[in-house]
Amino acid sequence: MLFRDRRDAGRVLARTVAKLHDLRDAIVLGLPRGGVPVAYGCTRTDLPLDIFIVRKLGVPGQQELAMGAIASGGMVVINSSVVHNLDISSEIIKTVAKREELEIEEIPSRIRNASIDDCRAQIVSALLQKHWNLDHSE
Repeated sequence: MLFRDRRDAGRVLARTVAKLHDLRDAIVLGLPRGGVPVAYGCTRTDLPLDIFIVRKLGVPGQQELAMGAIASGGMVVINSSVVHNLDISSEIIKTVAKREELEIEEIPSRIRNASIDDCRAQIVSALLQKHWNLDHSE
């Protein structure tokens, strides 16, 4: 399915969400960096909107290669094949995760204190925390 833009994608997603039952505890979470219109489009369902930060744990010296990720709340997911194949120590993982965790702590205030246009440029996609089953093993 193609969308005209992220706002259009949000409107389509909102229509799908509106068909779901028992949403009283649901929340729309936007992942920062580019797609707040998607998350914002879902708020037309009267669900609260917030941000959920995820940061890549880049391999030292090869920052674009992900050895894992860390998310708001401290959840860490490790790419075990990268860690194993490059023999990355748990100390290195902890050091990189701590650095990214500090960044995660700063991002929400920067986004919330930004203008609406700034936010629209920073949020990528929407998640429905209660209704999406995320596989954290990869």
